[in-house]
Amino acid sequence: MFWLKILKKIISILHSEISPRQIAAGFALGAFMGLPPSNFLNYIVVFFFVMMLKVNVGAAILGAGVFALVSFITDPLADGIGYFFLAKIDFLSPFWTWLYNIPVAPFTRFNNTVMLGSFILSAVIFVPSLIAVEKFIVYYRANLKEKVEKWKIMKIFNLSKIYSLYDNINQQ
Repeated sequence: MFWLKILKKIISILHSEISPRQIAAGFALGAFMGLPPSNFLNYIVVFFFVMMLKVNVGAAILGAGVFALVSFITDPLADGIGYFFLAKIDFLSPFWTWLYNIPVAPFTRFNNTVMLGSFILSAVIFVPSLIAVEKFIVYYRANLKEKVEKWKIMKIFNLSKIYSLYDNINQQ
């Protein structure tokens, strides 16, 4: 049932009147929540940006989930990137020392190679994922939306909306 709810949410986002750019931006910002290892401060800062910018919150949460699954594959790459920036680039050492001595900065865990590498990787893939998701949504709405609406699962989703409306009326 959980997967059907997720599928229903994805389809409802794709079929909504929300701008493809807003959906794509939310999904791309989800990379900053999903790729780095769990960090409460990171989640709060990114969620603040999601709420302040005009992006789709559901797409951001979906993006965080998708990128969290991808993070298991990208962690070795992120570790190498983070190690390179923390240990191999000597002129950044004073910056890392200064940053770590700021009261809030240690909570970002940027001294962790995987954390820093994942953050840098998220920044690198932000624009490509934004463009790719936006193009997919435009293509989907132009070419696939009508076909998907004819699927049997869509009819079940529509029936479930009618049933939930009927159930809400009867409970009142």
